[in-house]
Amino acid sequence: MKYTIGEFSDMLGVTVDTLRLYEKRGIINPIKDDKNNYRYFDDLDSRVLLASRLYRSLQIPLEDVAELINNGQLEDIIEKIDESRIKLEDQIKKSTLLLNKMIEIKKEAAEIPNMLNRFQEKKLPGIYRIRQTDKDKLLKYQSHKETVSAWMNVLPFCFRSFRINKEFFFANDDNVEYNWGLAIFEDEMPYLDLKITSDIEYIQPQTYLSSILPVIPNGEYFMKNAAEFIISYIKDNHYTVIGDIMGKLMLTQKSYQHTLSYIEAYVPIG
Repeated sequence: MKYTIGEFSDMLGVTVDTLRLYEKRGIINPIKDDKNNYRYFDDLDSRVLLASRLYRSLQIPLEDVAELINNGQLEDIIEKIDESRIKLEDQIKKSTLLLNKMIEIKKEAAEIPNMLNRFQEKKLPGIYRIRQTDKDKLLKYQSHKETVSAWMNVLPFCFRSFRINKEFFFANDDNVEYNWGLAIFEDEMPYLDLKITSDIEYIQPQTYLSSILPVIPNGEYFMKNAAEFIISYIKDNHYTVIGDIMGKLMLTQKSYQHTLSYIEAYVPIG
């Protein structure tokens, strides 16, 4: 029995535009009436359409569906299904990583009120880092361009980080040496498909004194205040600092009157 494109569309629950696309791809081949230029579909076309829709439901690309419909052998069908399965597994892995990261960031944000200006020892994995500033002045490193672009594409797994020179940190000097950059924890790097290039710093895994500090982000004043608070705690509790002070920008909240940021400072101790 023959059906017009409208009738065929209604009976099979697909749009007219989909039928036209499938015809263009050579998946279905309706009979054309030269007198009125109408297209007519038959019952065989319905079987082909349902088979092609099954393949598409398995997320097989349309061009591959056309090839399977017209020339596909059993081994070809199995191969395409397997290719689609591998892609889906990769998507699930990435989505799971993102979901876990969302949970982690939400938990960190919820803990901020309880952890403000308090210290705890925390063992962190290695950190890969790209330096982007001298204090608050952006550096124009052309070699960084591709790396920075790649890292920005894996947000939220990279984070805004600072690094304060240990010697200047304890010098009780107004001129604190620090820089900002992007950082990624080493244990997350294998999932992100990023290259480790020569412009990337690496900080070994170690134990830190960690504290969350509320700051108004206004350059050196922010770093000096943070330094004074941390130094006081270290001296009072007789800790030995073994490297540069690291940290990350957790989040920033804005109100009508001012902007307030929360940073987590990492002080490496031995």
